[in-house]
Amino acid sequence: MRQPNRLSKNNKGVTLVEVIAVIAVMSVVMAAVTGFLITGARMSANVSGGATAGMQEQTATEYINKWILECKDPIEAKILKEGSETEYTELHIGGRILTTTDGKVCYNNVELCAGEIYFYEIENNKITYILNGTVHVVHLRIVSEP
Repeated sequence: MRQPNRLSKNNKGVTLVEVIAVIAVMSVVMAAVTGFLITGARMSANVSGGATAGMQEQTATEYINKWILECKDPIEAKILKEGSETEYTELHIGGRILTTTDGKVCYNNVELCAGEIYFYEIENNKITYILNGTVHVVHLRIVSEP
């Protein structure tokens, strides 16, 4: 009778060491992939957040210009900015108030966008205002009545 060869390999399965090695390698690969996904998500959120703020500011500018141009009542600046002789913190447009409140640009207490707005040079048929550091000039149309 032949005795089984104790040195022959059994190729029907894997050893515990091989399973642990595969799990370790897969863990490292998954950690790297997860890191890339998280970084990409954060970058995407930062870009879209900046775009949203820029779009809000652009929309606010368009509305402000429209309100100024369509106003039939007197437009006047009120409340001087602290420490300034030429910049105002409120613009009264036909009985409505455009101002900065708690770091937000508001029109009749409705938030238009984040930031600050200041007005100056409300003369010579134009209104100049600064919205978040950008200067905007609105030229008023003077309609002469016959």
